[in-house]
Amino acid sequence: MLATGVIIQSDVLKIGHHGSSTSTSTEFLNSATPTIAIISVGAENDYGHPHQETLDQLSTKGIKVYTTKDSGTITVIANGKDADLKVKSEKTLVNISSGIVNETKPTVVIPTIEQPINNTQTYYWTPNGKSHHTTDKCSPLSRSKTILSGTLEEAITAGKIDPCDVCN
Repeated sequence: MLATGVIIQSDVLKIGHHGSSTSTSTEFLNSATPTIAIISVGAENDYGHPHQETLDQLSTKGIKVYTTKDSGTITVIANGKDADLKVKSEKTLVNISSGIVNETKPTVVIPTIEQPINNTQTYYWTPNGKSHHTTDKCSPLSRSKTILSGTLEEAITAGKIDPCDVCN
């Protein structure tokens, strides 16, 4: 990407290869200029990921790091203008606006979506479930007698914030 001159600026950057020492170059970070880095990594993995060199490099640049090892599921919802990052286990909402990162610990996290990703896409959920689904044929939905449907915005407003792990 750097060699082609593609502009790759981002607010949130998912770090490659579980945060290994070769996953992120200084040049790439200088081009992307993220305020938040997400590292998908298992606890007590045999490879020692994320590597300290990567964590030090991110820290030096003032980039806030979230790992799935420490935080569990991490969800980013973007509407083209800004992004909300939900760190599930901490119930932390990170609102990124104009490069400023604000963290709160809400009881219920319901992000605002000004422009749903796809206005024609139908999403499905159950009255007592926590997730939204992209198909009514999803196996977790098959156990429910009542299946509701609507837009992504309606699903999130109903409290179905998390995408289903099976169909999304």
